Amino acid sequence: MAFSVARSTTGEQVSDAIREDILRGELKPGTRIVESTLARSSDISRGAVREALRILANEGLVVYRMHKGVSVADPTVDDVREIYAIRRRIESWAIEAAVPSAPEIQGLRDAVDAHLAAGLAGSYREANESHFLFHRRLVALLGQERLTRFYSGLLTELALCFSITAQIEDQADLAGQHLPLIEYLARGERILATTLLLNQLQQGEEVLVSVLARLHQA
Repeated sequence: MAFSVARSTTGEQVSDAIREDILRGELKPGTRIVESTLARSSDISRGAVREALRILANEGLVVYRMHKGVSVADPTVDDVREIYAIRRRIESWAIEAAVPSAPEIQGLRDAVDAHLAAGLAGSYREANESHFLFHRRLVALLGQERLTRFYSGLLTELALCFSITAQIEDQADLAGQHLPLIEYLARGERILATTLLLNQLQQGEEVLVSVLARLHQA
């Protein structure tokens, strides 16, 4: 007996589509997502929509509220502070503990090159994805798959914050800031690499917090 297995369930496909809408800013924070309405408009089962929303809730992109249903998450300044506090611990640990191989160093350089190219082309979404790829590869140097998966989820929440604030940075300049860090890593100069990383994270956090705080006051 032969049969084929789909690479992903309908729920996963639906979650991919909703995630894309959220991270592109088409679904704004606080927007209600009504299970029955989405199922009817997309001609899919409510079970598939329910599965999709569970996936997105686990990623921190939607929230369930008693008597209000499901809505797009609306990150706060405290959420951003918490995300960056975790990032500082994990990424500095990666620098201090990992002994990157030549291919791993090249992987970091490739991510920066992609970030730089997207930044020069004015492709903010692609630049942001390449930026996150650099940080995922940095954490992956530890060789701990569970931690890498957790960290990828953290970056998904951070991507939501960026989409909300429509944070427009000089992406080419941001990419270039990672080049010295890579060189420090390649030479085994962990203290200099860690110091540079922490400074970069602090600057990024303050910019994001400032923009988010102004939006919440508006």
